[in-house]
Amino acid sequence: MRAQIRPALMVLLILTLVTGVIYPLVITGVAQLIFPGQANGSLVKVDGQVVGSALIGQALNAPGYFWPRPSVIEYNPMPSSGSNLGPTSQALLEQVQQRVVDMLEREGLLDEVLAMGLEFQVGSKGDRLSGGQRQKIALARAFLKNPHILIMDEATASLDNASQSRIQQLLETEFRGRCTVVAVVHRLVGAA
Repeated sequence: MRAQIRPALMVLLILTLVTGVIYPLVITGVAQLIFPGQANGSLVKVDGQVVGSALIGQALNAPGYFWPRPSVIEYNPMPSSGSNLGPTSQALLEQVQQRVVDMLEREGLLDEVLAMGLEFQVGSKGDRLSGGQRQKIALARAFLKNPHILIMDEATASLDNASQSRIQQLLETEFRGRCTVVAVVHRLVGAA
């Protein structure tokens, strides 16, 4: 075993010197001779004082760069659908309430819903809701997003006939011409 330790330590020492000391010194020396400005970090000097580097904060707007940094372009965060309105935001709550009232007025249900009230204990993760109520909530969420494409699979399976016909009428009137609807139904009554 001793016979193997000494050669292994010599190889380790030689490779450490070659790759850790000699190679970096040679490359740095060659770089200083060929392009000294870039080898020193492309420093920007004003009145003899170093104020930064030309390599930091450069505009990455050449065609070779797929995503430029937001700080160097005309950055518009709106296409990312981001919002500063969080779940605890009063402005968000007001917007949601206004949308609900507008939708209820449009459907002629405002008086009926106000008589029943909107406060309902749905339980943990909606466990106190019936299948039909869950399905109506899922449909309402989908409709409020105003999608360009709406894919529904058995979307009205748990609904009564009156609710199903209201959904069908809504799809035929409100979404005609502005939304592509793909609906999978197993009852021929719901097919149009």
